[in-house]
Amino acid sequence: MHYVHLGVILLACAILWKICDLLVESTEFIAERFQIPQSIAGATLLAISSSAPEFGTNVFSVTRSAMDARSAQQAGSSSAYTDIGLGTIIGSAIFNICMIIGISALFQKLTITNRVLKRDGLAYFFATMTSIVFIADGRITWTETLIWLAMYLAYIAVLFLDLKRHPEEWIPPQSDPSMTTTKAIWKFLVATLIIGIACHFMVESTAIVAQQFQIPSALISVILLAIGTSIPDIITSVQAARRGNTAMAVSNAIGSNIFDIAMCLGAPLAIYTAMTGTDFQLGGGVEASAGLQILALSVIALAGSVFLSLIFLKTGLMVTRAEGIALILFYLGFASVVIFAYIYRDQGWLEKMTSFLPLPTA
Repeated sequence: MHYVHLGVILLACAILWKICDLLVESTEFIAERFQIPQSIAGATLLAISSSAPEFGTNVFSVTRSAMDARSAQQAGSSSAYTDIGLGTIIGSAIFNICMIIGISALFQKLTITNRVLKRDGLAYFFATMTSIVFIADGRITWTETLIWLAMYLAYIAVLFLDLKRHPEEWIPPQSDPSMTTTKAIWKFLVATLIIGIACHFMVESTAIVAQQFQIPSALISVILLAIGTSIPDIITSVQAARRGNTAMAVSNAIGSNIFDIAMCLGAPLAIYTAMTGTDFQLGGGVEASAGLQILALSVIALAGSVFLSLIFLKTGLMVTRAEGIALILFYLGFASVVIFAYIYRDQGWLEKMTSFLPLPTA
């Protein structure tokens, strides 16, 4: 039975990879149909579609956490579902910025304009810094979730203001000519339903696997689920880079991460705090303290990936192949360190690496 649920996780990831094509296809058509500028569509419709797996995972994980928190059986204890959504989003953000930009740079030198770098880079920087501050004490408050949501709305407002000052040239539609508005809406609804079902089984199976193998759900989430839910992004970006559209590859990675942090964390956790009337406590299920330390270590790595990628983009407004390789090695190093620190947790490696953060004790 152990490996059945592990197989369900892998199957759910495979379904998400395939079904996200339908979602992106339908949202691209809707953006073209209503002539929504690329910068706005990328930050809203396309960000939502490419980040749907992360959003769905967090919705189901915090919903189950809320149900556990309100049940008498779970009174005073943490839920096995607590860290699944948060771990997936943080791990996905690291994977996106390192592997998407890194692998895309192997095919084509990535370039970006200084204006877009300042606009999107600053938004991503602030989103990441708020995450570090909010997660450092081991809990997420209702006020903090509202700050995330307000941050994303402010980012959208900045996009509209920037668009007025620098109007975009309209690019003729490139979607399937046989596509109609009705077909696009149906594809969007069907894809959303399937993603929801896949995320439900993925979250449930992750909690079961974590319990059966006696490992924190955060460890599974920041690596396995993060990679699985990010595959649609990396395929889209690599294809864009190979076509020479390097700015789209960079924008996809940064824009998806802004949405992941601000909306995929902010919206579900706001619902959780409203449902339970309490803060969202990190570090749930098996080895709760280890799970919290893994999340903290991942947030530190997220900050490092932000600084590294923005430095590369700032120097010459491009990412070279050598810099792409450096980003890939950074991610592989992060994954190795997390696994190593957990394996040797009894020797205090997890605690040593996060000792400077004010994490609550078990």
